[in-house]
Amino acid sequence: MAKRIIRSDQKGLMLGKPDRKAERRERDKEAGKRKSRKAKTPEDIIQGQANSLYEQMQLPFLRLWEELFTAIETSRIPHGVKIDLYKKLRGWPDNMIFLPVGSKYNIAFFPELKSDVGKRRGSQKDKARELNIPIFKIFDKLFAETTEFVRFAEWLDGQLKRIEGE
Repeated sequence: MAKRIIRSDQKGLMLGKPDRKAERRERDKEAGKRKSRKAKTPEDIIQGQANSLYEQMQLPFLRLWEELFTAIETSRIPHGVKIDLYKKLRGWPDNMIFLPVGSKYNIAFFPELKSDVGKRRGSQKDKARELNIPIFKIFDKLFAETTEFVRFAEWLDGQLKRIEGE
């Protein structure tokens, strides 16, 4: 059981009220300071690496920048429109890659990038279940999955062109 720390007034007399701050400090000292884990590589660095990868692979991609949400917030558009935009964009991954397959279709890949300590928010979890969005915390896995996606899109493109040609 934790010790109860009692406040004293200026003259050193004990009052019956517990000192909550002192109790919390004591608990933290006993348990070791609870610090939030810091990412080895921040998410913005990982996002920059991913964007460079997509550009090197010449993949058409869309990136929802944090600045987009800031622009929406600070714009002079009506509040109702802002709320509608937030609802539409909520949960979508930061990066979306689209590749044409056949003569009239596209295939999409939605990788979600997080730091080693990053987690999805509630709306991201819902969208991830809905659209089968993988999460990547290691760049090598992102590179491998992106390469596999491109190979699959090329195979599917060939299959659809063969069928369309018949």
